[in-house]
Amino acid sequence: MHAGTYTENVTFKAAGVTLQVNSGDTAVLKGTIDILSFSNSIVDGFQVTGFSVASYGGIHASNTTGGIIRNNVVHDATGSGI
Repeated sequence: MHAGTYTENVTFKAAGVTLQVNSGDTAVLKGTIDILSFSNSIVDGFQVTGFSVASYGGIHASNTTGGIIRNNVVHDATGSGI
């Protein structure tokens, strides 16, 4: 993903997806990222902010294996981070 500020909620639809910020770029996501139960997925390099969720976090995964969540910063939101 390129540098910028994105206002959306991202929901994975398949296993093995990589959602990654380009090297040297800063991507701010005002919303959430939900991996759901899709295995072997990667979320890397985001600033996740501005969400308000009671049941899960800014970056959420449930009952999955092989996933990688790295180099992310979760801030200025309401609810759990990751």
